[in-house]
Amino acid sequence: MIPFELYSITPDINDFGHIFRIPNYFDSSELSEYHTLIRLQEAKQPRLSPDNFPSLRLVDFISPSEKTQWLFDNWNDVCELTECDGMTKNDYCMSHTTPLLIDSSIRGNAPMSDLYPPHTDKGSRKLLTILVPLSHMGDPTMFHGSSGSRVWCHEWALNDAYMFRPSERSYHSYQNTRDSNRWIMNINICAT
Repeated sequence: MIPFELYSITPDINDFGHIFRIPNYFDSSELSEYHTLIRLQEAKQPRLSPDNFPSLRLVDFISPSEKTQWLFDNWNDVCELTECDGMTKNDYCMSHTTPLLIDSSIRGNAPMSDLYPPHTDKGSRKLLTILVPLSHMGDPTMFHGSSGSRVWCHEWALNDAYMFRPSERSYHSYQNTRDSNRWIMNINICAT
């Protein structure tokens, strides 16, 4: 049994695969620590530069949260939870592989930035992607599905994570159309 809240929010599993929402992803002390790091960056550079496209990778080697560690330690349960009818294990990025590391980083997107084009994360070492909004305002990640015929977004909310497994159904993109920095925690459970 999963020891935290996790909800399926997929509009159409056949097109988008499984997308999950995990509310209150970080505890208050973790969130406070990340906000301090963001404030320090914005004290030096209030508006991120478009030269940092697609994003400024602010902090690496972040200790995993309890939820991230649970997902990493219980990979077989995660695979079972996220598999879709009509897809084989080969349809996912290296699904037969045991996770070897957690790659977490705070990422900032400059105001009014260009679109980062649709991609699946499947060709990379990523087995699981978790995106956690760290700013109060921001444009949500856009999910395009395998058909590419429509776009769906999970509403942006501070510390309200969304999670998916890279596959042919996980096309997604992002863009910051606001006049303020867009901050997220990008967490990937990786094979190598």
